[in-house]
Amino acid sequence: MQGMIEAAETALRDGRTHWRREAAERVAFLVDGEAYFAAFRAADRHGRRRILCPVVLGAKEEDHGWARVHGKALVVDDRLVRVGSGNLSNRSMGVDTECDLAIEAENEATRAGIAAFRDRLLAAHRFLDDFFVTVVLVLAPDRTAAVLLELGADIIGLQEVDARHRLNRHLNQWDYFAQATGLHAVAGANVSDHRGRFGNALLTRFPVRLVQHIDLSVGVYEPRGAIEAEVLADGRKLRVVVTHLGLHAGERRLQIGRLLDALAQSPSEAEAMVIMGDLNEWRGRRGGIPALDRCLGRAPAPRTFPSWLPVLPLDRIYASGAASLRAVAVHRSPLARLASDHLPLCAAVDWSAATLR
Repeated sequence: MQGMIEAAETALRDGRTHWRREAAERVAFLVDGEAYFAAFRAADRHGRRRILCPVVLGAKEEDHGWARVHGKALVVDDRLVRVGSGNLSNRSMGVDTECDLAIEAENEATRAGIAAFRDRLLAAHRFLDDFFVTVVLVLAPDRTAAVLLELGADIIGLQEVDARHRLNRHLNQWDYFAQATGLHAVAGANVSDHRGRFGNALLTRFPVRLVQHIDLSVGVYEPRGAIEAEVLADGRKLRVVVTHLGLHAGERRLQIGRLLDALAQSPSEAEAMVIMGDLNEWRGRRGGIPALDRCLGRAPAPRTFPSWLPVLPLDRIYASGAASLRAVAVHRSPLARLASDHLPLCAAVDWSAATLR
């Protein structure tokens, strides 16, 4: 309880950054609602905090006077918004009194209004000002590139890199990030169809010698894969693997086994190997993580997701052979919190006299 009181006091003091306060409230409430209210009552030393809700006068006793709100919203870019199945305190399994509203953009003013509504919805769910959400939606590649420049890394692994056509707009992010950072880019498309490509990326300042793609797709799940590349790091051969594993535990175990088998069967003259990526293993060191730890050594697992309040260690960096990890840390800049739902995981890799980032 004392820890929750201290967290509540910190949240109440930090009025300048409202998303931190609201995020702390949301997490505390999900963990233990009663402890949440007790903690904030104890922290509210001046009696300023109030929790209010609307009531319905004359409601049935079994409804406790609560106002019950129900509705669904659909927003399609800045072209269409629909709020449907909406009603207030009149929900039943029979005939409902509902409101269904749809607005289709026919001019720029309406498009701007739909976009503003969309941004406010996203901001509410990510504890951000809608201004910041608007900037992220419009300038997401710019913001990601700016974070990459903040990192100043020799080798970078990216997931969910896009080169697909969307609403008459097309941007090859592999080319864009290479140009923005001045690094060599290696594409690892997991999806290639009539709309374009989508997958992993390797960015590095070192010359790239050999590249191959390892298919890690499992059954009906989303296509997944890994980039395996050999780079010349200051004249020495380094094997680099960038991957993004699936969302299901059994899927990830199969993918890790397949990845390790593919690496073992692929001959390499490299002196060391670095594996990095979003492993999607939120349960700590369960699933396929022990197999990686046995093969490559135990890797640190700091929390990187979600970026606004990291609670899950989804990302990992491994080093093996002549290389070892040093100074593993999460990059927590304001830009990084906005550019992605993951915070960047960084590490220095010691390789005898050389140190890579």
